[in-house]
Amino acid sequence: MAFLKLDKLGPRERWGLGLALVFVLVLLVDRLVVGMVADRVQDIEAQAETDSKELDYNHGVLRSKGPIEAEYARIEAILTSDVSDSEAIDLIKGEIDDLARGAGVELVSMEHRTPTASAGFTEYVIEIRKLEAPMGALLGFLHQVWQEPGMMRVRKVTIGPGADDERVQGSVVISKILIPTGRVEEEESSEQ
Repeated sequence: MAFLKLDKLGPRERWGLGLALVFVLVLLVDRLVVGMVADRVQDIEAQAETDSKELDYNHGVLRSKGPIEAEYARIEAILTSDVSDSEAIDLIKGEIDDLARGAGVELVSMEHRTPTASAGFTEYVIEIRKLEAPMGALLGFLHQVWQEPGMMRVRKVTIGPGADDERVQGSVVISKILIPTGRVEEEESSEQ
């Protein structure tokens, strides 16, 4: 029945109706297909921008890789040790004794704890059970320990009044980290 009414339309009306149908079709394509494609393109552009920012960050990390590896090699060279635990303890005690003597600190009693091996490094703890010094000399000694290369650190300090007003007595716990190279372990296993 609708076709019968369309047959009665003149050529101008048919052109107008055809043009209207084309516009409706274009509108439908725009809303359905083009809208979906535009949303997908927008998602891809957002992902590309995120990936670009991540790529810029990764380039920055890669630029800093060389200096970081150089610094790691420098620190590893300071911390690596191919001596046994007893030799390392003697060396650390010697370093502490030299620092104390240079600062004017009198070490009365110094002992070591059992070295603590962790993943990739060994921590040595030296306990100065009793020391005597003027306060300025003690502070200078503690500062020199912190400035010593090789991760030597003051873990605990206890001080009290000394024999006279100018001196203090106390105890200090010092730790140092060394990275074993493995040569000592290989030599020990070949001796057995």
